[in-house]
Amino acid sequence: MVHMKEAKIGGCACVLVLLFSGLVACSGVFGSPLTDDVATLDTLRENIPKDYKIRIRYISKDVGGTCWVHLNLFPVESSLKNLALKFGNLSANRENITIFITMLQGLRFTIDNEELESTMQAFECHYRSARWSTRRYFDHIKEVLVTFASTPRQFYCTPPPCPTPTAPPVTAEASSMLQRATAAEQWAYLSWRYARLGALDGWMKDPSQITAHS
Repeated sequence: MVHMKEAKIGGCACVLVLLFSGLVACSGVFGSPLTDDVATLDTLRENIPKDYKIRIRYISKDVGGTCWVHLNLFPVESSLKNLALKFGNLSANRENITIFITMLQGLRFTIDNEELESTMQAFECHYRSARWSTRRYFDHIKEVLVTFASTPRQFYCTPPPCPTPTAPPVTAEASSMLQRATAAEQWAYLSWRYARLGALDGWMKDPSQITAHS
């Protein structure tokens, strides 16, 4: 378990109501609760070492287009769940992370889940996995949350063609192994063929005497 600084971040009591209306303010709190909660990501980020690498699955803006934020909702939620497991059940950091997990789940309830799932499947080949620094990771989460607040709930996107897999270069060692394997396969084939022709005995005694048979 990772040992990190912890500072409890107060959650907003009406966060779930906010997720559905986008305009509700908590009693006794001024300003936008969504903005206030998102701002606390900076505090949470400071509680985690800067050199810590956090796994994330994502779609880039140039690929996701107008559906970029929708396509990143569930991957961010899943990543935060994994991050929360790095802390104990009574950890303030885990409690703070859970606030944003709940927020993201609420945001997904405001859109068509079936449409989101089918769109994610259509873009499946474009998702990328990475390990980001703490700063980049939480900047990404903040951007997703803030962008979603001004994004239409209905969406339709056509994915670009899947990238063509690139074959890795063949090294000298691999090339040599391939040549040896090919030679062995040819030898096995010739053994089988000449055995059927009844010429195996003569061939094995003197391979140089092998002649083509029709």
